[in-house]
Amino acid sequence: MASKKSTKSAKTTKSQSADKSPEELAAQKLAKQAKKDAERALDAAKKAKHKAKKDAEKAKEKAKEAAKKAKKDAEKLAERVKAEAKKAKKAAKGAPKDVAAAIKKTAPKSTVQPPLTSTSAVLTPNDGWTVVALRAKARANGVVGYSKMTKAELLERIG
Repeated sequence: MASKKSTKSAKTTKSQSADKSPEELAAQKLAKQAKKDAERALDAAKKAKHKAKKDAEKAKEKAKEAAKKAKKDAEKLAERVKAEAKKAKKAAKGAPKDVAAAIKKTAPKSTVQPPLTSTSAVLTPNDGWTVVALRAKARANGVVGYSKMTKAELLERIG
């Protein structure tokens, strides 16, 4: 019985298509093709969406890794800067002695010697002294803020 029904439905399909005009048949064929193309396009869009999502996740992971690396590099650099600052501080502690010795070596030597009537006259700063020498004298006298003072201010304070 099943074979009779399938034969009957095949006959009706043939008879239905025989009833349609060639334009209708062409339109029906185009509609089927358009439906298949739409389904393919939808599948392709779904695949593209999935790929874009995966690529975005990968990019996010790479960005996280790059941020971690940058943070780690910054921490290392900060440690190196701290170490260098510590070394510089250590070197600066011994610097005043070195500077004083350098000042003594490079202090201006006047070609005209003032008369040595008293020892205080020789040690009194005057306009002939350099700022470096005046600052050394101010430091020796315990003047606070001498490093920011001008030559005139130094002469006024220690002169």
